[in-house]
Amino acid sequence: MSIKAGDDGVRMSYENLRFPRRKCVDPEGEERQKRLALYYEEGMRLRGFSGIYKLICSHCGKPVYSKSPRALYCGYRCRNDARIARKARRRELKRLKRCRTCNKNFQANRKDTVYCSVACKQKAYRERNVTNIGLPEIRQT
Repeated sequence: MSIKAGDDGVRMSYENLRFPRRKCVDPEGEERQKRLALYYEEGMRLRGFSGIYKLICSHCGKPVYSKSPRALYCGYRCRNDARIARKARRRELKRLKRCRTCNKNFQANRKDTVYCSVACKQKAYRERNVTNIGLPEIRQT
């Protein structure tokens, strides 16, 4: 018998299995940050400039020491988590739509949705397929 997630009596969701919440911890990165922090402090104390830049991580807000002034994240995990968050925001923005029939703004359930309701969808269908309802068809002989 194989042990599956949740067999210990704790209900686990699929989302928690795929993207577990984790701290922004990287043992090698932490050692490197400590070393760069020492170089930064020593350089600032002796020369006023050390060639090391003290920055703030764009995702978690922790201080980051880097040789490049363009560094944005403290490590690969923050970079990946920020990318996932950007992707989720873009996905949400794609689903904010304007109905083609009534011009109301609405949140679509699918990305290819065009109308806000079934009523608007039916109204557009009827406008596209205009027929002479109630009039007999005239045949030419």
